[in-house]
Amino acid sequence: MISVETAERRILGNLPSLEPETVRLDQAADRILAQDVIAGAPSPSFDSSAVDGYGITAGDTKKLQFNSLTLKLAGEIPAGGRWEKPLRSGETVRILTGAPVPRSVATVVMQEDVEITKNGIRFSKKIAHGANIRRKGEEFRQGDVVLKRGQRLTPAAIGLIAKLGITTVPVGRLPRVGIITTGNEVVVPGTPLRPGQVWDSNTVSLKSALRRLGISRVYARRSGDNVSQLQRQTLALLESVDVLLVCGGVSVGDYDYTRRVFTECGVRELFWRIKIKPGKPLCFGRRDNTVVFGLPGNPASVLVAFYRFIRPALLAMMGARDPRPAFRNALLDRNLRHTPGRVEYLRGILDKNDTVRVLQHQDSHMLRSFAVADCLIEIPAEVEGLRKNDRVRILMMDS
Repeated sequence: MISVETAERRILGNLPSLEPETVRLDQAADRILAQDVIAGAPSPSFDSSAVDGYGITAGDTKKLQFNSLTLKLAGEIPAGGRWEKPLRSGETVRILTGAPVPRSVATVVMQEDVEITKNGIRFSKKIAHGANIRRKGEEFRQGDVVLKRGQRLTPAAIGLIAKLGITTVPVGRLPRVGIITTGNEVVVPGTPLRPGQVWDSNTVSLKSALRRLGISRVYARRSGDNVSQLQRQTLALLESVDVLLVCGGVSVGDYDYTRRVFTECGVRELFWRIKIKPGKPLCFGRRDNTVVFGLPGNPASVLVAFYRFIRPALLAMMGARDPRPAFRNALLDRNLRHTPGRVEYLRGILDKNDTVRVLQHQDSHMLRSFAVADCLIEIPAEVEGLRKNDRVRILMMDS
């Protein structure tokens, strides 16, 4: 068996890269940026007002530090408007938010800080030179790198790209994923159960997890405990997908054929079995440009493997700069016993004050706790137990 860290390195070090594709901005949410975004113009592209207010000259700004002033209103500049003539001392111009600020205006005074009188606009509050003016290029200059390759495109990032006048963006291609669920006892939900049968939850769980990454090209197949049938399904998907996930048949039972079939189909196995609980029998390999994961059949083991290893692999193939899971620290809400030897991942809920609550129903065949959990609590392999308020690492799912 290998360590969790070794398994992570081996997976991330043996992944093919997917060619980029160009998509419209309205299709780019949560995709991975395939190249740097360079600003073609500064932002803001001109000096503009940050408030609805009144522009005054540098000389009048200085006078206002010592005395109140009443200035003549010379006009108004709305957003999108222009002001051609220079503003003179003794004059003020009304400037609305976002409107261009003429060079002759040194400061914009908020409208709440002035008084409109019959003799003009009265200013009585001291103000700093240059206040309330958004300067050209203060956010970024022309030629600046505003977004880096490998960044996940959030709504704000997509808005920033649109702000540059760009309508399409290069992103990493979404992987094509195949799923094979094995086992004579596993049947499609909705099918009447015969004695000894169970409904398949793994296919649906994995499809849902993939969809949250934006991956919709998923090809699901089923295979009984039959070498020839599993081999046909595996060969067919190896020709058409980037990632193949096979659930079940990776342990040492009489009907565990998955690793044998992988070998017969030309998959080069890069590891089998990890010092982890649940999910010890996980195997990983590659054939040409397709990566293959052999997963245990228990539902909780499948999801732990997905969040700890498969999701990072998919993000890496899509071009993410740092695809590894997002861990943070939290305080345990109770004492825990642990048998040393394997890293254990327990389902939990992160509560207030950075306390993580350990859920009941932690066995690998149980999904009830996974259904409400928002994190996985990592128990190091070497510890014999942990106490309440001990600090632990937690993996935030879907972060």
